[in-house]
This record gives sequence, C-alpha cells and structure tokens, in this order.
Amino acid sequence: SEDKTKNKCVVKMNEYWHDIANKFPKIKLDLRYIMAPMVNQSDPCFRSLCLKYGATCVYTEMLYSYKIVNCEGYLRNRLQVIDHTFCGKNYVSRPLIAQICGNDPTTLSECILKLREYSKICPIEGLDFNLGCPQDRAKDGLYGSYLLDRCQWTRVVECVKPITTALQFDNH
Repeated sequence: SEDKTKNKCVVKMNEYWHDIANKFPKIKLDLRYIMAPMVNQSDPCFRSLCLKYGATCVYTEMLYSYKIVNCEGYLRNRLQVIDHTFCGKNYVSRPLIAQICGNDPTTLSECILKLREYSKICPIEGLDFNLGCPQDRAKDGLYGSYLLDRCQWTRVVECVKPITTALQFDNH
C-alpha cells in the first residue's frame, strides 16, 4: 500500500519530467536533481562533489555582474571546470548554470558578453538572473529579492532586456 503509493509518485514524477523534455526539446539538461546556488559555497569542487552524489545540474555561487566586468580573474576563480575521478568515474563540474546579480542594465549587458566569451573556456549551459536573494548584502546592493519591490519593477525590466538581447550561449 505505501510502496504502491510511492511507486505511483515516482511514475508521476518521471511522466512530469518527460512532459517537460517534450515541451522544451532544445533544453538538454536533466533537471530532476538541481543543486541550488549558494553564496560562497557553490565553488567548482563543491559542484563536482554534488554531481558525484547525484545532482543532475549545478549552479555557480551568486556572481556579481560588476565584478565580472571589472575584476580581472574573477570568472577564472569561480567558473573553472574541474575534472575529478571518484571510484573510477569521471565527474566534471557540468552541466553548469551561472547565477548573476546586479541592478545596472549596462553592467549586466557587459557581464553577459564576458560570460559568453568565457563560456568558450568553461561551457555554461544556462543563466539565472537572481531575483530571489533575501540576504542583507542584497538589500545593501539593491539586487536579488529587493528588486521585486513594486518601485523597482521598471529597473527589473530595464535589466532583463539587455540580458535577453545579449544572451545567446552557443550549444556545447
């Protein structure tokens, strides 16, 4: 009885993911077990470890758009692809979704162009514009969930437009 219910749930979930794959055939990611982005935690080694233990997709830590644009070596430190071998199986820190934050449309557009260029070295399968971080640093920097205040909606639209215009990652 409990096993039958559990099996029905597993079948329903498999059907759900199959339906998503059919609706979005260009998405080649297995989105069943996503490692969520975590500030100062989702480094390349941690991402590889999560993939080893069953994650099917991993995120970078939150990347600051202004640092991507202005700080030499910032991307290299945070987006390196690390090959690891655990128990005879190779784990590479991919598939990778880059999460960025910011509030300036020009900086975000430049950030996307740098990410696109860097994606030739460290392939990035997707991008997440952070509109959810509730931390104090997000409040201080006016990004994350603090952009969702009604008075910031125009800014969000202004930020998303250049992202969608500049964002055309090549298929890997």
